[in-house]
Amino acid sequence: DIKNNSLAINPDETLAIVSNSTIPEIKIYDLNEEKVIATLNEFVTPRNIAFSKDNSHFYISDSTYGNIREFNSETFELTRTFDLEQGVFGFTLTNAGDKIFANNQALSTVTVIDLKSGNLEKIIEGFSQPRQGIIIDDNDEFVYVTNFKGDDVRVVNTATLEIEKTLKGIPSVRAISVDDKGKYLYGASSSENSINVVDIETGELVKSIAVGQEPYGAALSPDEKLILTGEKASNQVSVINTETLEVIATIEGLDEPRQAIVYSSNDNKAYVLNKDLSISLIDYSEGNIIKTIK
Repeated sequence: DIKNNSLAINPDETLAIVSNSTIPEIKIYDLNEEKVIATLNEFVTPRNIAFSKDNSHFYISDSTYGNIREFNSETFELTRTFDLEQGVFGFTLTNAGDKIFANNQALSTVTVIDLKSGNLEKIIEGFSQPRQGIIIDDNDEFVYVTNFKGDDVRVVNTATLEIEKTLKGIPSVRAISVDDKGKYLYGASSSENSINVVDIETGELVKSIAVGQEPYGAALSPDEKLILTGEKASNQVSVINTETLEVIATIEGLDEPRQAIVYSSNDNKAYVLNKDLSISLIDYSEGNIIKTIK
């Protein structure tokens, strides 16, 4: 009954890989040709997609099969399968590219995978339905895990592989972002219809920013000046200024946007995944949709 979608785009913006957990297949787009060039089948509930750090491979989790699969980025052929447990959801790769940290919503755990050996390094307990949102900081020191039923974010130390801190104040937490200094965490609260800003050092809530209905995204821009959030029930994206912590624009006309938002290298552009697996390119400075790729 838990639904989500995912969007991964390679750095040169030639490939986009998309999923919706209610659709048992993965679509791969050629962004230059603006068309689907491949479909991967044999999925039931795909949950998350990410490219490897060298972009030679991409990874897809499936909560029903309980695995994460690795594919070649050029041939789209399956290269490895990491067998976990049913309920595997969101995951993040270290910047060094040597490990995967994977949430398990059903078991309330985080699994650590060693990518070189392919072995499971550790299963970390102490969570309550961690779902899609999980990120690692730029220095590979801390992993931030959305603790959906706990209404908080648990911080895992990558050296000890233990929970070091709990950041409260984000009910029904969805996607999260952290600034490069590790000062603030931005989290989407789908129950309060807000983006909540938390001081990581103190764990205190700095501000709750009202947005549209059922926000799922909290995508921090590369220059850290903006947050984009997809609001599923409002069919829009809100643009938040991180200095003033105010909504400065809304972009309407999308179809149930969620967490799946990726910034383009082109100024003021971002890709947003729709419910039907089409991709809208938005201009968040102008507040409009440039085009939708189907």
